[in-house]
Amino acid sequence: MHGKLTLLILRAPEPSLKALERNLAEAGFDLLVRTDLQRAHRVLQQTPQIDVVLTDTVFPWGTWLDALHTVEALAPGTPVVVCTAEHSPALREQVRERGAYYAEMEPYYPIAVQLLIHAALARRDHLRRSHGRLYAVLPRGDQAA
Repeated sequence: MHGKLTLLILRAPEPSLKALERNLAEAGFDLLVRTDLQRAHRVLQQTPQIDVVLTDTVFPWGTWLDALHTVEALAPGTPVVVCTAEHSPALREQVRERGAYYAEMEPYYPIAVQLLIHAALARRDHLRRSHGRLYAVLPRGDQAA
C-alpha cells in the first residue's frame, strides 16, 4: 500500500459522519463523499481505485445492505466498513456474516477506525495474493505424526 488511500464514504445527507471525515482527511486519506446511491454508482464505475468504502447504516434511499450490494457488484473485493452510533450485537453479527467490517462510533475513537481500515486493506491484499483462498496454519510443536 503506497501513496494516498482513497475512501468512498456513503452517508445520509445530514453530516452523520462529519467528525470521521475530518479526522480521516487530517490523517491523509483522499475522501470521496456521496449521499446517494446513483452518485456512488458513478464513483465506483469511474474511479480506478477505491481502497475502502465506509457506509452509514440507514439512508433515505436504503440501508447499508444496499450499499454493500452495490460495492460487491461494481467493485468486487473492495472492503466495506459499516459505521454506526448504536451498540447492536445483532447488527455487528449481520455485518460480519456479510464479510464487511463493523465500526461503532459511540464513543468515537478516530484511531480505532483508522486501524480497522488498515486491517480491512491487509485482509484484501492477502486475499488477492492468495487468489481468494484462505489457508489454515497449524501450530508448530506437539503435532501428531
